[in-house]
Amino acid sequence: MIHKIDIGVGIGDVVLGKEENEIIEILGDEYEKSVYEGEDLHYLCFYELGISTCFQGNILNSIFIYSGLKGGCETGKFKRFEGIIDGKITMDSNYQEVMLHFGKPMDQGEYDFPPIPSQWISYDGIAFDFIIETGEIIFMTILSPD
Repeated sequence: MIHKIDIGVGIGDVVLGKEENEIIEILGDEYEKSVYEGEDLHYLCFYELGISTCFQGNILNSIFIYSGLKGGCETGKFKRFEGIIDGKITMDSNYQEVMLHFGKPMDQGEYDFPPIPSQWISYDGIAFDFIIETGEIIFMTILSPD
């Protein structure tokens, strides 16, 4: 099944601003919770669904969806998420296609410290991480618009 990704909003019933218990009710109870010391954030990783959700307090503030590829710090533990943006951009799209579709990013950068170097670009409500060498998408992040 291919899911419609709404930039700055979410995917189907998984929408930014919902409470943690609502997201668990939608996505199920097969997840791993990650808490990083010193941060007011925690993550629920739904590996089999290819989704990770980030909460500030009890409120969903970003959604990560994965291509299933190893790259950057991503080890390939997440399964592939099948989603589409604007009827055109999917996990099979590459850096060049994303840039052509969305235009100049609001922000961008590179990570050279991970095992597989990656780069990221962000727009209002969506961000992408790519493998530098191939331009393949590692994951997309749905964020609240600025």
